[in-house]
Amino acid sequence: MERTHPVELKSSRFKVLIVLPSLHQGGVERQVSYLYCNLDRDLFDVHLAYFKNGDIFYRHLAEDPNAYLVGSGRKTSSDTFFSLAKLVKKLKPDVLHLYTESAILLGWMASLLVKVPVVLFAVRVTKVKPWRLFMIRHFMARSKTILVNSHGIYEDLIKAGFREDQVRIIHNFLDTSHYFPYSLEEKKRARAALKLPEGGMVIASLGRISYQKNQHGAVRALKNLRDRGALPERFKLLLYGKKYETDYELELKRMIRNDGLGSLCEIREPTEEIVSLYNAVDGLFQPVHFEGLSNVVIEALACGAPVALSQEGDNDCLIEDGKNGVSFSLSSEEETARGLKALIDLCGDGERRREMAENARRSVLARFSVEEKIREVQEIYLKLLQKEPCAESSGSLTPKKY
Repeated sequence: MERTHPVELKSSRFKVLIVLPSLHQGGVERQVSYLYCNLDRDLFDVHLAYFKNGDIFYRHLAEDPNAYLVGSGRKTSSDTFFSLAKLVKKLKPDVLHLYTESAILLGWMASLLVKVPVVLFAVRVTKVKPWRLFMIRHFMARSKTILVNSHGIYEDLIKAGFREDQVRIIHNFLDTSHYFPYSLEEKKRARAALKLPEGGMVIASLGRISYQKNQHGAVRALKNLRDRGALPERFKLLLYGKKYETDYELELKRMIRNDGLGSLCEIREPTEEIVSLYNAVDGLFQPVHFEGLSNVVIEALACGAPVALSQEGDNDCLIEDGKNGVSFSLSSEEETARGLKALIDLCGDGERRREMAENARRSVLARFSVEEKIREVQEIYLKLLQKEPCAESSGSLTPKKY
């Protein structure tokens, strides 16, 4: 890609340390993976620190020689902080880029002990709780910029008292060479490999099992259509997500059981074959209560999968209703059921579905280029670095753990 050098560079590369809690499957981890792998190595010496080594999904990151497990790996504790501070002291990064609350807290504390020219926070969710807003605001003195991925998060922070010049929106990146539509034969093979029901219509809802992702709403919409006789034959709703809120999950299972929906609805663990899943199902139903910028939605659109997304979870106009997907409101159970019915009708109309799949992919290609978003992040790093003297480079380190 074409590179811009908005500041005069020092002879050695700028050192960047990206910090996040884990390498689990998830939106934050996926974006960090893109950032880590695509930052220009002619400009930056890039390192990664993470706190937990269980359930690692992004193994290519964990196995990289510039990736470091800090602390015990079992839980975030004082040992994690001291290990991170030791790593920061050893690396002497020019840029410390912190993702999510625990990384912001511990990274900020480490930067008090070791001078870091540029500290950035990445806030990735809307509806930030008041104590978290207080924490972010309190630590803002050590952060040059807060990077957010959604207009919804931006508006939340501005309302909470942050200045407009403190918050910068950079939408998520997506590698559309990896997320792409399959041929009909590939779709059949993917459906068989994922053990999806043969024939009939399969709609999926993806996200951790939680109030935010609103699987309860999806199940109530399913019951509404079942009771009205509005479901197609051999219909199946698959809820893919990890347990996140125990009471919420137990209530979800109770609803499915008590409402007699067991033959129509199934909860499944997330799959690593996510591109195959997007291509194998007929469509995605995402009745989320709130969201930053949904990775699931833009990935599915890139694969040509029709998506029904609640207006409450669409701060960034991902869905143009009737053009690249279905937009609906959570204002009532009837409206949520209307969204599911509109998606079912769309998926049952082969010509409309093909046209919308093409529109969906074009909308992603136009807005979420990896190259363009990486360029934006690099220019932010360089712009902020020109205002501060840069730390001396100490060379690459290869140990895996501190």
